[in-house]
Amino acid sequence: MADAATLTAWDAVPETIGGVDLSYLSDDEAVAAYVSVAVGKGSVRFSHAVQRRVPFPYIPGYLTFREAPVLLDLLSEVREQAVMDPVILVDGSGRLHPRRAGIAVAVGLLGEVATVGVSKHQLCGRIVKERSVEGCPVIEDAGEPVGAVLDGGSKRRTLFVSPGHGIDLPSAIRCVRAVWERRRLPLPTHHADRMSRELVQKLKCANVPVSQK
Repeated sequence: MADAATLTAWDAVPETIGGVDLSYLSDDEAVAAYVSVAVGKGSVRFSHAVQRRVPFPYIPGYLTFREAPVLLDLLSEVREQAVMDPVILVDGSGRLHPRRAGIAVAVGLLGEVATVGVSKHQLCGRIVKERSVEGCPVIEDAGEPVGAVLDGGSKRRTLFVSPGHGIDLPSAIRCVRAVWERRRLPLPTHHADRMSRELVQKLKCANVPVSQK
């Protein structure tokens, strides 16, 4: 799958950037949220959520099989409304993965959209401080640059960024920086995480479906 992913340099950061994340209603059911943010303004342009059954059990290292189908259903509904952003930030890894096939790669390839993996954890590789991209230390695995470390000023805010599909590492870093303010995560994924969590709590209280298949 990773071999099919393209890494393309972007001339500029787009005017809007989307983000996706999901939260679990139960072991086999999740709510996934999509949030579009206006770059430079920080305002939410659009949001959408779906509730889906999760088709795969939790197995460490196989997050893609568990969560990608839900996120792809979410992106399909967003695309039907003609509001898909040029690039989507995914809560998880892209090429920063032992098989170069993190969830951002799968979502980008199968969803036919440019994606960037943004994670709070370094899944593999080693940080090479002597080598940088856009001023950020590069993460190498088996001699290959697979991601970069974005330091927001404290260890708590460190992010690990890696290309998923349709965008190269320098462009991915610029996109993340454009929507990363003082919060723990970039705004699109911050809002998507918050939205999915809030909907899960409402569903647990009211047992009302969001958009279920």
